[in-house]
Amino acid sequence: MAANEGEIRKSRAQSLSKGDRGRSSSGDKVDTPGGPSSRNSPTKSDAWLCNTCEKLFTDKDDKLLTCEYCSRHRCIACLGFTKAVYKAISGKVYLPYICDGPDGCIQKSLTAIKDTKTIEDRCNDIMSGFAKQVDERMNTIEDDMKSVKEGMHELKTDIVREIKESFAGAGAYQQVNDQTINSGGREPPSTTVNEQKLSRDHKSQRQ
Repeated sequence: MAANEGEIRKSRAQSLSKGDRGRSSSGDKVDTPGGPSSRNSPTKSDAWLCNTCEKLFTDKDDKLLTCEYCSRHRCIACLGFTKAVYKAISGKVYLPYICDGPDGCIQKSLTAIKDTKTIEDRCNDIMSGFAKQVDERMNTIEDDMKSVKEGMHELKTDIVREIKESFAGAGAYQQVNDQTINSGGREPPSTTVNEQKLSRDHKSQRQ
């Protein structure tokens, strides 16, 4: 019998919900208990189904609250609220009602925040690792550039030295060649021999 009554209540709620949707689509205002449009108790022409006990409420003195997020209705008996608490929070824009429980919007919001935080932490870890790799790569590039610069400096020094040695060797060869030509083809004496001869001549003149 109770099962039949439950089915009858569900059937009546569905029929009334269809009627409410029809009035809403035609431009008539449809109030929701605790909702932003009215936040007053339901009128006789309105009906709501408690999402917890599935009881249909149609009396103007019935007290239900509507979740601001999912728009599901709950009676104060299922919520465990007194009439004083209902009066204190009903119709207050700054005190919106949000359903709780395992499948409530509060739990869903907390889960979403936790998931968002987890994603944010993962992104931060990825970005930190990427920044570390970039820093290491930049340090490697700087070291490579420093090594190349030092190698270029050494190469430049070697080239300059070889050029100087080449010019010095060419000058000495030209000097020897000129002396050979001036001496009639004979190889000029070395500087050491000439110095010794001049020293002997100087000594004989003094004697």
